[in-house]
Amino acid sequence: MTKSEKNDLINVDTKSFELTSFNLIVGVISFNLFGYYFPSEQWYDFPVRLLGWWLNDLLIAIDENSKTIDMMFMDGPFQLRINCRTDEIWEAICIERLVEIEKRGYSTNIDAREFVRCLIKKSGVVVRYCDRLGWVNDDVTFLKARYHASQYCRLA
Repeated sequence: MTKSEKNDLINVDTKSFELTSFNLIVGVISFNLFGYYFPSEQWYDFPVRLLGWWLNDLLIAIDENSKTIDMMFMDGPFQLRINCRTDEIWEAICIERLVEIEKRGYSTNIDAREFVRCLIKKSGVVVRYCDRLGWVNDDVTFLKARYHASQYCRLA
């Protein structure tokens, strides 16, 4: 069993979700890299939109055999860069984007399949949560489409 199999690599707290007056969903979302939370454990952002973006970018990268995936946050200058070394091991690098430079922070190797499965699983949890509450917007629709497409991912 690898380190990541014991770890929930993506931290999503649906209890924190709120629907804003602009019909956007905000709440807690972050990466949990073996106890190192990025950008922080209680990072408040747009989780449905981010999961849709991340899942979309991940599926494209896997399909196209890309070597790098950048998973951006909306609030703040943060991104997680995934270097796809093999189909088994990826490197995750926490990055803070400054005006003209990237400040690299914590990095670690992660199990590729476990990361893919975690992202798909968390996306499904969020899709079902939004359905249960009757929340519908472009972000939910996009995430749902990417979630259904992810069922055919070769690394799932």
